Amino acid sequence: MRNLDTLDLSCNMITGSIPSAIGKLEHLLRLNLSKNNVAGHIPAEFGNLRSIMEIDLSYNHLSGLIPQEVGMLQNLILLKLESNNITGDVSSLIYCLSLNILNVSYNHLYGTVPTDNNFSRFSPDSFLGNPGLCGYWLHSASCTQLSNAEQMKRSSSAKASMFAAIGVGAVLLVIMLVILVVICWPHNSPVLKDVSVNKPGDTSFWFPVCCSNKKKFNTL
Repeated sequence: MRNLDTLDLSCNMITGSIPSAIGKLEHLLRLNLSKNNVAGHIPAEFGNLRSIMEIDLSYNHLSGLIPQEVGMLQNLILLKLESNNITGDVSSLIYCLSLNILNVSYNHLYGTVPTDNNFSRFSPDSFLGNPGLCGYWLHSASCTQLSNAEQMKRSSSAKASMFAAIGVGAVLLVIMLVILVVICWPHNSPVLKDVSVNKPGDTSFWFPVCCSNKKKFNTL
């Protein structure tokens, strides 16, 4: 079984969940479990299927998130998850650079559909039936709600920044005023002495000194 490269059990009445032991099929290239009654989560062990090229789990009753490990499958070309009960967003798939066919329609996904890493090459049909998904070509009510929410968030952030700047400016202004008051407030009047010769032959002079601190300088 470890050398199995194709497993196609589609169009049956299989129930239960996908066993985590599927991750041991290291040489598996194609997995098709579509159109069954499979439930539960997509196992994180899918990340061990390093050679996998096609995964079709459509038309089942799968729930939970798309595992981050699936987004790390560098050889994955086809991923079909439509008509399940999968939740969360699709951001984990932006690293599947080799992915050419993607269908996650008719689930319970939400959030913004990414456009980087060539993600925008997938048609809008790949994302239909997910009222919570928003994208530049998905004209759903959630797009408007998300846009309004982002605008409100940005507006609130801008207001908070403005009030913070005003607060900092006010504090600085108060500090500057206090410093100016301390510097310019009238102190004891300085004692000023006119430059004069005290007596004949005395070459010492008194210079104006503030706060009654007199210093005597003798000329040479």
